[in-house]
Amino acid sequence: MNLQLIQKKLELNFDYRKYRKSWLVLVAATIFISTANAQSNNPREIITLDSAWLFWQGDDAADKQPDFNDATWRTLNLPHDWTIESPVNPPPRG
Repeated sequence: MNLQLIQKKLELNFDYRKYRKSWLVLVAATIFISTANAQSNNPREIITLDSAWLFWQGDDAADKQPDFNDATWRTLNLPHDWTIESPVNPPPRG
């Protein structure tokens, strides 16, 4: 192929260099609009699991039954340290 034939083929192709700024603006606008739309239609829901827990220190086989009555258990919010339910250990002698 000679140089003139290659130049003619290049002239027939669309010259993206002339429209580089327009393409960048179009791509940036498309990305901005799509991310803004995705954020407004976010299907995620934040559910806090920190409150209204029932606590009883112990273990019983009846606790695992679906119809177990837990009305006597204490309601607490997290974070919680279960050791505050136990008696305080006396300091060691010596």
